[in-house]
Amino acid sequence: MATFRDLLSQVKQSIREVDPEGAEAQRDQAVFLDVREADEYAQGAIPGAVHIPRGYVELQIEGRVQDKSQPIVVYCAGGARSALAAKALGDLGYTDVVSMAGGFNKWKDEGRSWSAPRTLDADQRNRYQRHLLLPEVGEARAGVLLVPAPVQVPGCRRGHARHHRHGRGGRLEPAAPDPPQPRPHR
Repeated sequence: MATFRDLLSQVKQSIREVDPEGAEAQRDQAVFLDVREADEYAQGAIPGAVHIPRGYVELQIEGRVQDKSQPIVVYCAGGARSALAAKALGDLGYTDVVSMAGGFNKWKDEGRSWSAPRTLDADQRNRYQRHLLLPEVGEARAGVLLVPAPVQVPGCRRGHARHHRHGRGGRLEPAAPDPPQPRPHR
Protein backbone atom coordinates (compact mmCIF):
# COMPACT_ATOMS: atom_id res chain seq x y z
CA MET A 1 0.00 0.00 0.00
CA ALA A 2 1.31 3.44 -0.96
CA THR A 3 2.13 6.05 1.67
CA PHE A 4 1.68 9.79 1.44
CA ARG A 5 5.39 10.15 0.64
CA ASP A 6 4.99 7.67 -2.22
CA LEU A 7 2.00 9.60 -3.56
CA LEU A 8 3.78 12.95 -3.23
CA SER A 9 6.86 11.59 -4.99
CA GLN A 10 4.70 10.30 -7.83
CA VAL A 11 2.87 13.65 -8.10
CA LYS A 12 6.15 15.61 -8.13
CA GLN A 13 7.35 13.50 -11.06
CA SER A 14 4.30 14.55 -13.08
CA ILE A 15 4.45 18.33 -12.43
CA ARG A 16 6.95 21.15 -12.89
CA GLU A 17 8.55 22.81 -9.88
CA VAL A 18 10.49 26.05 -9.55
CA ASP A 19 12.45 27.46 -6.66
CA PRO A 20 11.47 30.86 -5.19
CA GLU A 21 13.99 32.62 -7.46
CA GLY A 22 12.39 31.07 -10.56
CA ALA A 23 8.93 31.92 -9.23
CA GLU A 24 9.89 35.53 -8.58
CA ALA A 25 11.11 35.82 -12.17
CA GLN A 26 7.50 35.12 -13.24
CA ARG A 27 5.89 37.79 -11.01
CA ASP A 28 4.88 40.03 -13.93
CA GLN A 29 3.09 37.43 -16.01
CA ALA A 30 1.94 34.66 -13.63
CA VAL A 31 -0.93 34.38 -11.19
CA PHE A 32 0.43 33.42 -7.78
CA LEU A 33 -1.98 30.98 -6.14
CA ASP A 34 -1.71 30.55 -2.35
CA VAL A 35 -3.28 27.23 -1.30
CA ARG A 36 -2.59 27.50 2.44
CA GLU A 37 -5.34 27.65 5.04
CA ALA A 38 -6.89 31.00 5.99
CA ASP A 39 -4.98 31.28 9.28
CA GLU A 40 -1.66 30.71 7.48
CA TYR A 41 -2.55 33.22 4.77
CA ALA A 42 -3.49 35.85 7.39
CA GLN A 43 0.03 35.66 8.84
CA GLY A 44 1.59 36.72 5.55
CA ALA A 45 1.50 36.11 1.80
CA ILE A 46 3.14 37.07 -1.45
CA PRO A 47 1.62 40.44 -2.45
CA GLY A 48 -1.14 40.10 -5.04
CA ALA A 49 -1.53 36.34 -4.57
CA VAL A 50 -4.92 34.74 -5.13
CA HIS A 51 -5.90 32.78 -2.02
CA ILE A 52 -7.84 29.55 -2.39
CA PRO A 53 -7.29 26.93 0.36
CA ARG A 54 -6.15 23.57 -1.02
CA GLY A 55 -9.49 21.91 -0.25
CA TYR A 56 -11.33 24.38 -2.51
CA VAL A 57 -8.95 24.67 -5.47
CA GLU A 58 -10.91 22.40 -7.82
CA LEU A 59 -14.20 24.08 -6.84
CA GLN A 60 -13.12 27.72 -7.10
CA ILE A 61 -10.24 28.04 -9.56
CA GLU A 62 -12.36 28.45 -12.69
CA GLY A 63 -14.16 31.41 -11.10
CA ARG A 64 -10.86 33.09 -10.22
CA VAL A 65 -8.61 32.16 -13.20
CA GLN A 66 -10.68 31.67 -16.35
CA ASP A 67 -7.81 31.57 -18.88
CA LYS A 68 -6.45 28.03 -18.69
CA SER A 69 -3.28 29.07 -20.54
CA GLN A 70 -2.46 31.77 -17.92
CA PRO A 71 0.83 30.96 -16.13
CA ILE A 72 0.16 29.96 -12.51
CA VAL A 73 2.68 29.60 -9.67
CA VAL A 74 1.12 27.58 -6.86
CA TYR A 75 2.57 27.76 -3.37
CA CYS A 76 1.81 26.54 0.14
CA ALA A 77 3.95 26.56 3.29
CA GLY A 78 6.51 23.96 2.25
CA GLY A 79 5.69 22.58 -1.19
CA ALA A 80 3.53 19.47 -0.60
CA ARG A 81 0.02 20.94 -0.92
CA SER A 82 1.12 23.11 -3.82
CA ALA A 83 2.39 20.04 -5.67
CA LEU A 84 -0.97 18.31 -5.20
CA ALA A 85 -2.81 21.47 -6.29
CA ALA A 86 -0.57 21.85 -9.37
CA LYS A 87 -1.40 18.27 -10.37
CA ALA A 88 -5.13 18.94 -9.90
CA LEU A 89 -4.92 22.13 -12.00
CA GLY A 90 -3.19 20.20 -14.77
CA ASP A 91 -5.97 17.59 -14.60
CA LEU A 92 -8.49 20.45 -15.00
CA GLY A 93 -6.80 21.61 -18.21
CA TYR A 94 -4.55 24.43 -16.95
CA THR A 95 -1.51 24.21 -19.19
CA ASP A 96 1.16 26.42 -17.58
CA VAL A 97 1.26 25.51 -13.87
CA VAL A 98 4.30 25.23 -11.61
CA SER A 99 4.60 24.43 -7.91
CA MET A 100 7.01 26.51 -5.85
CA ALA A 101 9.45 24.14 -4.12
CA GLY A 102 10.04 25.09 -0.50
CA GLY A 103 6.85 27.13 -0.45
CA PHE A 104 6.21 30.40 1.32
CA ASN A 105 8.58 29.48 4.17
CA LYS A 106 11.54 29.31 1.80
CA TRP A 107 10.36 32.47 -0.03
CA LYS A 108 10.34 34.35 3.29
CA ASP A 109 13.62 32.83 4.52
CA GLU A 110 15.34 34.08 1.37
CA GLY A 111 14.19 37.64 2.16
CA ARG A 112 11.75 38.00 -0.71
CA SER A 113 8.87 40.48 -0.53
CA TRP A 114 5.77 39.49 1.44
CA SER A 115 3.09 41.25 3.45
CA ALA A 116 0.26 40.52 5.85
CA PRO A 117 -2.94 40.67 3.79
CA ARG A 118 -5.94 42.55 5.11
CA THR A 119 -8.25 39.87 6.42
CA LEU A 120 -11.30 39.64 8.63
CA ASP A 121 -11.11 38.50 12.22
CA ALA A 122 -13.00 35.38 13.35
CA ASP A 123 -16.13 37.31 14.39
CA GLN A 124 -16.24 39.18 11.07
CA ARG A 125 -15.73 35.96 9.09
CA ASN A 126 -18.59 34.35 11.03
CA ARG A 127 -20.87 37.35 10.52
CA TYR A 128 -20.21 37.63 6.77
CA GLN A 129 -19.62 33.96 5.95
CA ARG A 130 -22.44 33.75 3.38
CA HIS A 131 -21.15 36.82 1.56
CA LEU A 132 -17.60 35.51 1.54
CA LEU A 133 -18.68 32.41 -0.37
CA LEU A 134 -19.38 34.61 -3.39
CA PRO A 135 -16.28 34.74 -5.61
CA GLU A 136 -17.12 38.36 -6.41
CA VAL A 137 -16.78 39.24 -2.73
CA GLY A 138 -14.33 36.85 -1.09
CA GLU A 139 -12.36 37.80 2.01
CA ALA A 140 -9.61 39.57 0.09
CA ARG A 141 -12.19 41.90 -1.41
CA ALA A 142 -14.24 42.30 1.75
CA GLY A 143 -14.50 45.83 2.94
CA VAL A 144 -17.50 48.04 3.26
CA LEU A 145 -20.62 46.55 1.78
CA LEU A 146 -23.37 49.09 1.15
CA VAL A 147 -26.87 47.73 1.54
CA PRO A 148 -29.88 49.99 1.01
CA ALA A 149 -31.87 50.62 4.19
CA PRO A 150 -35.51 49.50 4.23
CA VAL A 151 -38.08 52.22 3.79
CA GLN A 152 -41.53 52.74 5.27
CA VAL A 153 -44.00 53.41 2.49
CA PRO A 154 -46.80 55.78 3.58
CA GLY A 155 -50.19 54.16 3.21
CA CYS A 156 -48.81 50.66 2.91
CA ARG A 157 -51.53 48.40 4.29
CA ARG A 158 -49.13 45.91 5.71
CA GLY A 159 -47.43 48.57 7.81
CA HIS A 160 -43.93 47.25 7.45
CA ALA A 161 -40.75 48.37 5.74
CA ARG A 162 -40.70 47.58 2.03
CA HIS A 163 -38.46 48.32 -0.92
CA HIS A 164 -40.94 49.53 -3.50
CA ARG A 165 -42.31 52.67 -5.02
CA HIS A 166 -45.70 54.29 -4.54
CA GLY A 167 -47.19 57.16 -6.48
CA ARG A 168 -45.98 59.06 -9.49
CA GLY A 169 -42.77 60.48 -8.15
CA GLY A 170 -41.63 57.11 -6.86
CA ARG A 171 -40.52 58.87 -3.71
CA LEU A 172 -39.22 56.62 -0.98
CA GLU A 173 -39.17 57.70 2.63
CA PRO A 174 -37.00 56.31 5.39
CA ALA A 175 -38.63 53.76 7.66
CA ALA A 176 -39.92 55.10 10.97
CA PRO A 177 -38.05 53.86 14.01
CA ASP A 178 -39.64 51.01 15.95
CA PRO A 179 -41.79 52.23 18.86
CA PRO A 180 -40.29 51.64 22.31
CA GLN A 181 -41.29 48.33 23.85
CA PRO A 182 -42.53 48.13 27.44
CA ARG A 183 -40.04 46.58 29.85
CA PRO A 184 -41.12 43.45 31.70
CA HIS A 185 -41.84 43.94 35.42
CA ARG A 186 -39.65 42.10 37.87
